[in-house]
Parts: sequence; C-alpha cells; structure tokens
Amino acid sequence: MARTDPRQLIDKPKRQLTRISRDLAYDFKSSMKTDDLSENELIRWIKKLNDLQLEIKSSYSIELIEDQRFPIYPITVTHNKFPNMYRNNPNIKNSFNANSEELFFKTTGPASIENSGIIVKHNGPDLDYGHVLCKQFYSQGRHTIRFKIVQCTLPYIIFFGCISSEVIQQVLNYNSSSVVGWFGYNEIYEHGIWNNNLAIHGYDSNQFQKNDIVNLTFDCDQQEIELFHERTIISCDHNLTNEELLRIPLLKDVFERYPTIPINIDVKENNDELIRQISKLIQEYQREDLTYWGSFNHVICQKLTTENSHIVRFCSLKEAVGITIAYWLGLLPFIPLKPGAFEVPIPGEVSQKAARNLNWKFKMLFYVAERALNNKSMFVHLQRRGIPVYVWILNNEQEFEYAIQHMCVTGIMTDYPSRLRNYLTSKEHEFILN
Repeated sequence: MARTDPRQLIDKPKRQLTRISRDLAYDFKSSMKTDDLSENELIRWIKKLNDLQLEIKSSYSIELIEDQRFPIYPITVTHNKFPNMYRNNPNIKNSFNANSEELFFKTTGPASIENSGIIVKHNGPDLDYGHVLCKQFYSQGRHTIRFKIVQCTLPYIIFFGCISSEVIQQVLNYNSSSVVGWFGYNEIYEHGIWNNNLAIHGYDSNQFQKNDIVNLTFDCDQQEIELFHERTIISCDHNLTNEELLRIPLLKDVFERYPTIPINIDVKENNDELIRQISKLIQEYQREDLTYWGSFNHVICQKLTTENSHIVRFCSLKEAVGITIAYWLGLLPFIPLKPGAFEVPIPGEVSQKAARNLNWKFKMLFYVAERALNNKSMFVHLQRRGIPVYVWILNNEQEFEYAIQHMCVTGIMTDYPSRLRNYLTSKEHEFILN
C-alpha cells in the first residue's frame, strides 16, 4: 500500500484531465458533424480550451523519489520447473522468485497453453503462426523472463518481444509500430521497421535450437528491451555459466580481442551488404594479411574476390572439386589457381558421425569423395605453389597426429582449440603457435 497510494495520488489528476479532454473532443466532433460552428460557438470552444489549459497548469505535481537505502528490487520472472538452471549462477539465484505470477495467458491461432500457464505449444503447420501473450503488464522497473525452448523446428521461427497493451490481439502484426522484438531469419522488428542484416545488428537466429534458454528483459525505466541467448547444452572446452562469455560475439569484438591471431571467415549468405561490411571491418582493423574468407558457394566466392582481392580467399566447393579432378587427371601442375587457400574435410570423429545415418550408396559416395579430396601428394603440390591446406573438423589427438604427420597439412580446424594447443605444445610442433 505504501507504494500504491502515491501512485494513485499522481494518477488521479491525470485521469481527470484525460476525461475532460476526451469529453471535449467528443463534443467538438459532434458539432463538426452537425455543422453547428457559428461565431458564438467558436468563442465558446475557445473558452473551453482556455479553461483546459488553466486546469493543466494548475494541477498539482508530485514526484516520487526513490530512497536508495531501502530499494524495492525488480522481480526477475521465472519458474521452478527447471531448477538446474540456477545452480551455477549466483546472480540468477538472487533474483529468483518462486512466487512469480508470470504465466502464459492468452493465445490466438494454432497454439495451446498447458500445465496451468507454464507451457505453450504450437499445434499447427510450421508456417501457420500462433500468437501467445503472457499475463503481466510492464510499465516500470526492470524485469526478466526466462523461456526454455523445449522443442522447435529448424530453421528457428519463434518471435520474442513486447507489444503495446493497446493493440488488439486478433490483429497482431510484427510490422506494427507498437511491436519490438526478435524473430527467425535474423530479423529484428522495431516500431514498424525490420532489419535482417547480421553484420549490422549481430543477432543470429540460426544459433537457436532445442533445449536453449532465452532471457527476455524489459527495462521500462530506460525504455529498453534485451534478448540474451543462454546456451545450456552445447559446449566446446567448458560449459560456461558467465553470461558475458556465453554471448555470441560480434566480428568486431573478435578482431579487437585477438588483433594478431589469423581468423578464417566462412560467408554463408549471398548478401552484398554483408560482404561489404565484413570487408570494411577487415580493413578497419588492418587484418587483410591475417584473415582468410570464402564460401562453399562459388557465386559468393566470386563476389568476395571482386569486393577485396587483397584478402586471401579459400576455394569454393566447385573449385575444390575442379582441383581434385585435375590432380587425378595429371593436369593440376598446368592449371592456374585463383583461390589462395585449400580447405577440405578430413576423415574424423565428426564426419564419421555424420555418415552413420546415410544409406550404403551415400556412404560409398562419401568414402570415395573423402579419399579423393584427402591426398598427401596433392596437398604437398598445393603448398609448393604457395597455397596452404587446412582441414576440418578434427577433435582428438589421434586425428591431430594423422593430419600433421601423415597428411602434412598447414592448419587444423577444431571444436576444441585448447586440446589442439596442448597437443602441439606436448609434441613441440612448430605449427601455428605464436
């Protein structure tokens, strides 16, 4: 009550002024419809407006000043259905409130709410969108809601965000000026404007998958909304719980953190603006001699060369196949090569897992392709022509040993860089160690 009464005292004159203004607007609109605007009527309206102006000026003003000695902390909205989330993060423990009233509240379209508002399910075709609203309204303070994506199809097409309480739910539209949030396909919606340029905003919806946890934070006082993607299952070297370390880094962050480390960039999307932004960052951080880029897509590779020929480009899939065929036909020494690096997969734990679910025909094709691509004498020939050879994805010491000692590769791509560094240090290989 100590918090509610002052709020009511502040809101009372506001409600009175709102009612007076609404009644005045209604009367004026009625007069316009009846064409009843004589000179005397206009004088009367001017008097009413002057009275309203005086009412606004004379209404008393009250300001709430927060006592920093006894702060009322904002509630972090969550639920104890997933207790394992809170074991390793003290910040989350301190803000957890098991009595939170936030629940899924209302749906439209192919969606249903279960387990007393704790779970919501999409129960229609993938492209038939359902809309779900939570129960609470947020107008002040800072609040975080944690969602667990128990199951989702790929590509990820879930929208997280906020919408004005004035919007009618039946006509929800992400392009509305009252909507802010994040969708699939790397799309961000902000008051009627959408953007899917990953190079600009850094939001990558392709990183979301089943069993991930998403934090949606509303900072009403600062008029900000934040989305934090907390990886709960996938880990490389360590299962980190530090939010700053779990945040998906931007390319500029990587360049700033590792100014002297060579970096390989695989451009997945045929997007001219994305290519320009990557090239701009590489030049801005003076990394043209430390950065490789390329793509499996040959069209993208051609655009990369056109955009900036000073950056070393690895071969596309089409170029890799051409180089391999030329080698087996004995023509490779006579063919000029445009790519500055040769990057191919090599038999390892990851590729073996990928091949398990293939039928025997595809397994045979997979085996032949691997044997054709991975040839020591071809690698040596390319290296003698100044083209480094990089292989992926190798994750254990046996694979590292095979690639370095038996295949004479220039570099290795791995999900476990600390394992590779430890192996190279223990074997005292002079191999990409700075």
